[in-house]
Amino acid sequence: MALTKIKTGGLADNSVTDAKVADAITVTGAQTGITQVGTLTAGTWNAGVIASAYLDADTAHLSTTQTFSGAKTFTGGLTIDPSGDNYVVMTSGATDANLGFLFKNSSDVQKGFILYDSDDNFLQLGSGNVQALKLDSSQNATFSGDVNVTADGARFFVSSADYELVSIGRAGSSGSALDQAYIRLKNAGTNTVAIHTAGDSYFNGGNVGINETSPSAKLHVALDDGTMPSVVASEAALVLQNNSATSDGCTFTIISGNANNSQICFGDEQDYDAGVILYNNSANALTFRTGGSGEDMRIDETGAVLFNTTTRTSTGNGGATFDPNSVGRAVLNLGSVNYTSEVDLVRLYNDNGEVGDIRTNGSGASFNSNSDYRLKENQVSLSNALTRLNNLKPYRFNFKADPNTTLDGFFAHEVQEVVPEAVTGTKDQMMPIQYQPGDDIPEGKQVYDVEEYSTTEIDAQKMDASKLVPLLVAAVQELSAKVEALENA
Repeated sequence: MALTKIKTGGLADNSVTDAKVADAITVTGAQTGITQVGTLTAGTWNAGVIASAYLDADTAHLSTTQTFSGAKTFTGGLTIDPSGDNYVVMTSGATDANLGFLFKNSSDVQKGFILYDSDDNFLQLGSGNVQALKLDSSQNATFSGDVNVTADGARFFVSSADYELVSIGRAGSSGSALDQAYIRLKNAGTNTVAIHTAGDSYFNGGNVGINETSPSAKLHVALDDGTMPSVVASEAALVLQNNSATSDGCTFTIISGNANNSQICFGDEQDYDAGVILYNNSANALTFRTGGSGEDMRIDETGAVLFNTTTRTSTGNGGATFDPNSVGRAVLNLGSVNYTSEVDLVRLYNDNGEVGDIRTNGSGASFNSNSDYRLKENQVSLSNALTRLNNLKPYRFNFKADPNTTLDGFFAHEVQEVVPEAVTGTKDQMMPIQYQPGDDIPEGKQVYDVEEYSTTEIDAQKMDASKLVPLLVAAVQELSAKVEALENA
């Protein structure tokens, strides 16, 4: 059945109070006076084709799919029956035309919009006439302003099909956690990065680089893009790098208060500070300690290096001190406490063991070399000692570097002909120039082999005059025997 009944009130045109129409009906002219429509299955309503409609009080009901052409104005609410699937379909009149909803107030001022750009294929949502969110055809979302997640415990999540990957939001859903931020990154469901503004933060898994895209340690800080060594120890936890040739190198800085200490501790599972490097800001001293609670070494504010003592070695204070006594000169002070009898302060070793020492006693010092008979063999008495002694040529001379000081002594190469063990080096030897690491070293040579000899710097011979004493003693003995023979003749 078509239009079954129309009731009108006060229509100037088409005044019909009760009618039944078998086919479609077209109502023109003023239509505001229509008070009730029964069932309209076909026809034209105010220039719009309507498939089925009826009025109920102040609400217009449209059933099945409805198509509107041109601009339509609804003075009341527009309700889409929620039963089943329902759609509002908008079709543009041209391929580059825009489709959307505009939201205005009673003064016709635009307050928001939902717009689809057919030409560039994206959807916009905005406030007023300013875009707030853009969704493109690749499912990318662009926010023009802030994204606020304000509900208690609410967070922003990024997830894969199987796992949560990123979580950003409040640290919790109640109490102080509501005012604390929390960022969590996961790998296949396992926490790898957590940043908590009021709790523990951590990186768990992989290396972290600062200004470095291929970190070589758990934390790799690079000040430039220089090349790292080809091999970095696998157990390296921290790498600080600066390969720039124009900088002062790489600096690791620890700063504390004027009266406090700055320190680096080395430890194990039982002792966190088994070894310590400490800078004492009050004393301006750098100290070193291994084990225990004492101090093993100190560099004080003058540059003096102290071993097993906190003050310079002197009477009543033992240990060892390299003391910068004056510009360009350092004095090695060695001391013992509670000893006035003989005690060794220096022991000298090579691969054969101890070969000598320096000792002090109550009033002096001695410089000693091994001379135990148990270390010696193939002994024979000296002969011709007086003749050999007479071959030595003592001189008075001065060193070229000290022309005002005259000395008694020998020329090393002349002594070497008589007592070879008293002299080291070779006559007229020049200082060797050795291959250094990084040099272009020819085949058959290696680092520290001699490359050539200097033409300006001599390799001076040295002499130990104490090695002449055995010859002197033997010569005196020979001379004594001759005197005794003459006296007995």
